[in-house]
Amino acid sequence: MKKLAIVFPLMVAIAATPAVAATALLDGLTYRGDIGPKGQPANDKDDIIFSNGTLRSTACDAYGFGPGAYTAVRNGDTITFTATTRSKSSGTINWQGTIKGGVLEGAFSCRKLLVKQNYWIKAKQQ
Repeated sequence: MKKLAIVFPLMVAIAATPAVAATALLDGLTYRGDIGPKGQPANDKDDIIFSNGTLRSTACDAYGFGPGAYTAVRNGDTITFTATTRSKSSGTINWQGTIKGGVLEGAFSCRKLLVKQNYWIKAKQQ
């Protein structure tokens, strides 16, 4: 009974611990899959690469977008992430998504001046 009195409060404390943001949580992971305009079928392939606290989209390389800092939060078996990537000539992309069971699903918005375009992504861990 004494063991239970020690173990139970520890279990409660662990379960009550809130999700914590981590910068390098996804570093070293790559996800490969499809992207497309919101509400439409896929029109391109993309690799999302997490490295050194940044997210890089290979499909966006051609438009001058480099890696951008990401934040990630683990809550149980799901990781939620956000990132922003920038290009001098093509504007800004805001990324948001979730990763669960090796599958990344999310959305990204490209903004150049006053024009905003919304896209989706679904990719599997490589």
